[in-house]
Amino acid sequence: MKKRIALFTIFCLLIGVVPTYAAFSETNNETGRETYTLTMKEAVALTLKNSPDLQVTDFYVDFAERSMIDVRDMRDDLRDGINATLQGAHQQIRALELQKLAVQNSALDPVTKAAKIAGLEVARQGVVYSMGAIDLMKETRKNIKNLSERAEEGFDDAKWVRQDAEKKVAYGVEKLYLAMLILDDFIVLQEDNIALQRELTRIERLKYQNGLSTAVEVDKVAQKVWEEEQRLQDLENTRLLLTYQMNRNIGREWNTPLRLAPVGFQPVKISDVETAYQKAVDSALIIFQLNRNLDNKKDDLRKAESDSAELERIRLEIRKTKIDLQEEQFKMKKNLEDLNSKIVMAKKNLTECKQKYETAKADYEHAQVAYEQKMGLKVQVDGSKLLMDKAHNDYFKAVNDYYLVAREFQLGETGIFFD
Repeated sequence: MKKRIALFTIFCLLIGVVPTYAAFSETNNETGRETYTLTMKEAVALTLKNSPDLQVTDFYVDFAERSMIDVRDMRDDLRDGINATLQGAHQQIRALELQKLAVQNSALDPVTKAAKIAGLEVARQGVVYSMGAIDLMKETRKNIKNLSERAEEGFDDAKWVRQDAEKKVAYGVEKLYLAMLILDDFIVLQEDNIALQRELTRIERLKYQNGLSTAVEVDKVAQKVWEEEQRLQDLENTRLLLTYQMNRNIGREWNTPLRLAPVGFQPVKISDVETAYQKAVDSALIIFQLNRNLDNKKDDLRKAESDSAELERIRLEIRKTKIDLQEEQFKMKKNLEDLNSKIVMAKKNLTECKQKYETAKADYEHAQVAYEQKMGLKVQVDGSKLLMDKAHNDYFKAVNDYYLVAREFQLGETGIFFD
């Protein structure tokens, strides 16, 4: 009897460190509505189709395209206007010259002839003067052409951002899905924890009735049950909020019940840090933009000719762009190295969690045998199972963590990083 009491005391000490994570049951008996079961693959596909974030990005792509078209039309209209104005001016000058020639060959008296020729020359000078405005129109057209090129670049960048946003959203919904699965498992664990706490309360009351405990101890274990129930409620509320988010992502009514299917992971192929860095440099929008800006500045430098002040300004801008480029490349390399370190740590944690789960599983099986041979208590079996389930959940979480950090490294290879 003393041995059993000692084992029971040790178990009570262990139960105090059981995590209170758990998962919300998807059964909806109140509404009677059929619960929709979602797979992670479906979650990604539906989110890419319905994501509000991607809809906003699509708006900016369409807006950039509209701006590009408008500026291009303005450039073309101005070009057509310049050509038409030039053609009209040349025709007017030609007509005035023909009129002047006709006057010169006419039989008019010298005074009248001179007056008419002078009037025609004034008219010709007026047309020539008006052609000076064409130079301003050409300068304006040059500026609009530059603006058109920037608008085209903006449209290309917007499409690039849209592609990157799609990859980010896909990763984000995977992360949300796995967080919900982990929460589901820990909610089930918490429910089992509460059931065990209630059994411990029942046992404590029996001990009190037989003079083996006190009213204070009974109140303590009863209070423990209440605290664990509150933790369960918090976890269920969190699950509900995550369900709202997932439903919004996939285009369903935000408050409809949602069950998640288990996942099976495929190996995530990643490169070594140096190879990944080279891929990232070739794929990152920010690197492309800085290099493009550098090329544009070099073109401006060639066009600046002998304007010393303008040349100095452009050289400073080129210098600053090179500094920014080096900084971005450094940040990318560092991010990949940090992610690689996280992968190593995640792999180590995965191995440790697997070993702990196997140990907890063996302890549970030993407790079962001891109980069947009348050498242990049922509450000890339940407690051992709870510890095994907790170790299993930790192992599952470690698998998820390893998968997600590998996916994040994979995205880094495409030049996509998260703050």
